[in-house]
Amino acid sequence: MAASLVQYVSDVAKKNGIAEIKEMHIEVGEMTHIDPRQLKFCIRIASQNTIADGSRIYIRRRMPVLRCLKCGISSELKRGKNLSEYSMVCPSCGSQDVELERGKELVLKRIKGIKKEALG
Repeated sequence: MAASLVQYVSDVAKKNGIAEIKEMHIEVGEMTHIDPRQLKFCIRIASQNTIADGSRIYIRRRMPVLRCLKCGISSELKRGKNLSEYSMVCPSCGSQDVELERGKELVLKRIKGIKKEALG
């Protein structure tokens, strides 16, 4: 996953005339079971000898959101001590007929870099 992310970021940067990536801003859904520290470590390894080498990596967790299929209300799940403490029940009507609307994604929000002209 980290290697694919670095490759994607590098491709986007090159297409936009960016010679060096300084920052990557990423959001990780709480329900992905991805440890942000491990992801950051893997991105650092995968970005060695690329235009993203040495870039700052900012990772923010995205809280899961449930959508009730009975009453239509969407609500953010409050984080417990571990994933087993999440309640997959609508807080509005109590229905268990819910779906996860957000929380399983990994989103590259933005990258910051230096344009080729600025370097040379």
